[in-house]
Amino acid sequence: MPPENHHPSAVPLPQAVTLGVEDLAPEESPPVAMVVNADTSSPPGEPVLKAIVAPEETVIPHPVAAVRDPWVEYAIQWLRPRPKQNDAAQKVSAFTVALAVHAVIIFLLGLVILSVPLIDPPALTAVVAPVDPTIEVESVQLQKVQRVSHASSASATPTFTITSNALSNVAIPDFDRKASLDVTIGMQGFGADMGLGFEPDGVESKVNFFGIKSSGKRIAFVIDAEKFMLEDKKGGMPAYEKVKEEIGRMLAGLNRATAFNLLVYEGGRLATFRDKLIPAQPSAIREALAWLAPLNKDFDRLGIAASAEYNSMQVKATNLEPVQAKDISGYPKAIQAALEMDVHTLFIINSGWRHMHRTPTEKEKKELEKRREKEWDEKKQAEWALAVKEAHDFVDKENAARKAKGVPPKVIADWWPLVRQRSPKTAYPPSYRGYTPEEVEDTIKHSVSDLYRDANKPRPEVNVVLFIGEDEMVSPVIEEHFKNLTRGNRGKLKVLKGLAGIEDVTKVK
Repeated sequence: MPPENHHPSAVPLPQAVTLGVEDLAPEESPPVAMVVNADTSSPPGEPVLKAIVAPEETVIPHPVAAVRDPWVEYAIQWLRPRPKQNDAAQKVSAFTVALAVHAVIIFLLGLVILSVPLIDPPALTAVVAPVDPTIEVESVQLQKVQRVSHASSASATPTFTITSNALSNVAIPDFDRKASLDVTIGMQGFGADMGLGFEPDGVESKVNFFGIKSSGKRIAFVIDAEKFMLEDKKGGMPAYEKVKEEIGRMLAGLNRATAFNLLVYEGGRLATFRDKLIPAQPSAIREALAWLAPLNKDFDRLGIAASAEYNSMQVKATNLEPVQAKDISGYPKAIQAALEMDVHTLFIINSGWRHMHRTPTEKEKKELEKRREKEWDEKKQAEWALAVKEAHDFVDKENAARKAKGVPPKVIADWWPLVRQRSPKTAYPPSYRGYTPEEVEDTIKHSVSDLYRDANKPRPEVNVVLFIGEDEMVSPVIEEHFKNLTRGNRGKLKVLKGLAGIEDVTKVK
């Protein structure tokens, strides 16, 4: 029964859709839930009653869950429970779709090709000074071979034939322009005097210097230009041409980035191909050979003083000791100049020890003047002058006979031995004493210390070839001097006797 103060009209009638039992399939489970709309103002489908268990046979609301007025007809609906939606499955499905979309996007991006225009690098142009048109050089074609570091040796079989019809027996061929340009661009820009760069320390090359095998990155060749090198007992002028030819072969075998220079000396005169070491590019080698070719080639222009190509230079050092800078000459002067060029390896061929003049002190000048007054009178001076003239006449007569036979002339380097040979009773004029071999060794030792040890540089290597006559003997004192000079500077000493000795170490085996 409803309460006394209750009126049916006070309760708004809910609106709902009623489902009967017939709406359910017989095989389905009985209804287990009912939804009642308690108010028309409520949103559709909003339940006021959650779950009510219904009887097994009849479809009626549960008494406890009945509406407030049982006599009021409420529209009820029995609903089957829907299976619970799986939120996790929906999330996984959404994640899978998103992942697939990203994979497709990445795949499409992978198909995109970025097109960047390529800029052609600037062409490297090497400008080489033209060769003197008066020099005829035979063009030799080379077979292209793999470049390897090999011994630059006169005794090794060369990779190409070197010929010349002009200034020298050595010619550098014209390289194939299609061949790759082997140039190492250095860290300090383009190499001086060449227009091409190279590594500051150079590239190592192996050299066989008349039987002395060594190597270096910065190499200098020192050549004795004195007339002692042209004496008959050494092979005369043909032997000297052989020396220049073999040095030309050594130059041609250097790696292009090896730094090199040539130095020639005659007494106190010293000439250099360049004022510093330069890379051994083909153009530089050709110029070096052309520079060396006229040296002692013409009997009327012997030595470096007679040729305009060889400008005499001085060493930079001014405080040498014990040999003074103003007195230094011969191979010691050439060694000093090479050390100032920061050489690694030095190769020297010379004719032996030579007297080095010492600037006299005032005391020494007075002593010599007294000796001449006492020992060198007018009679002895006249005898000496006559002996010298007779020696010159003898040589002139012999050279005239040689010229008629087409034989190279006889070269006299030191007239005093010849004068004494032809006039043994003639006395020598008094002269000042010169420097000793020990003083020369000490001077070079001090220079190496100043230029290398104090600058934390490795000591240079000094190698010497002593070129003497076939029947000549080296005095023990002089031989010991050259041994000290080479051993003290990590080098070697070799003695060659005459043209036969040169040919023996330079012949192709």
